[in-house]
Amino acid sequence: MAHVTGGNERGCLAFHIDAILHEMSGLYAVMDSIKNLRLKLVEQKDKIVQSMTLHKRLVSAVWRLPPEILSHIFMYCLPEEQYLSPAPRLAPMLLTRICRRWRDVAVATPGLWCRLFVDVDYSDWQPTAFGCNSWLKRSRQYPLSLAVKFLADGIANQRILLQPYLNQISSLFAYFPLYCTDTPFMLTELVALQELVIHNLDYNPALLNFEQLSFLNPTWPHLTNVHARILKESQVLLLLRLCPNLSSLTTRMRPGRQALVAYTHTKLQSFRITAPRTPDRCLPRLMNALLLPDLRVLEAINITPWPHKEFKAFLARSRCPLETLILGAGVTIKNDQRAEYTALIPSLEYIKYSSYHLV
Repeated sequence: MAHVTGGNERGCLAFHIDAILHEMSGLYAVMDSIKNLRLKLVEQKDKIVQSMTLHKRLVSAVWRLPPEILSHIFMYCLPEEQYLSPAPRLAPMLLTRICRRWRDVAVATPGLWCRLFVDVDYSDWQPTAFGCNSWLKRSRQYPLSLAVKFLADGIANQRILLQPYLNQISSLFAYFPLYCTDTPFMLTELVALQELVIHNLDYNPALLNFEQLSFLNPTWPHLTNVHARILKESQVLLLLRLCPNLSSLTTRMRPGRQALVAYTHTKLQSFRITAPRTPDRCLPRLMNALLLPDLRVLEAINITPWPHKEFKAFLARSRCPLETLILGAGVTIKNDQRAEYTALIPSLEYIKYSSYHLV
């Protein structure tokens, strides 16, 4: 009996020892995990400290940059859009909210404030006008590139807003409402204007009447780039006469019946034109009346059928250094026609095909 009892006691002790060893093993595993976790935390802390040190050095380095360098960097922060809006979370407005020094540099950098989309909210005129005026003041007589929605019931207010800056506007994307008689007179005050894009808010091709503008000459001779819808071939010729220094014209034509007077424009280098999808004689009629001795690029969309005879005669008369001819989808030029063109104009190297609309 005593022997049995002693055996049980030893078994019991062995069981307890095994349990303790098992618990110690688990404790060692936990301790190893804690040790590994500590090492990871220490490593993360070192990285954070290193990052903070680098950040402080970077901030210190940026802070030490001369205003001229900081101003140059700010220019690369601008959105890619051609016309900017006063959005608080985007440059240049964002740059004025970082710190006092950045604000001073941004406000003193005219190049940040030369592009603006002027979309005046007439239900809340004063704050909107104040914001636009504050923006434009910072341009400090630099040339301005503006997109403006001219609204028939707000021309007077817009004139007041833009009056101090009319001599600075070199590029204008103008959204015109139909039958807005005041708009042309504002155009004539833009004596520094070089680029003009005309868009109609009413989606009606009856835009500005260029015949009415022919006597308002302060603006037109300065233009070098125009993008506009024109009703008839005669208006294209009139626009070219109004703009003797034009180097680029993008337009949409509609057929007309008026007799055309021949005209030579000596500086137009890029002519992009589109016409209605239905067969018409817009381009042939224009080619018969127009000479472009400096033309380098011609893009013709929706011109069907292709007027080979008239185009060949146009090239022969103009003797231009044409390099690129871009045609709309559905228009093809035969190899023998191409050979005739290159025989007349050896500089013609590229004939491409496009599927999009120009206007």
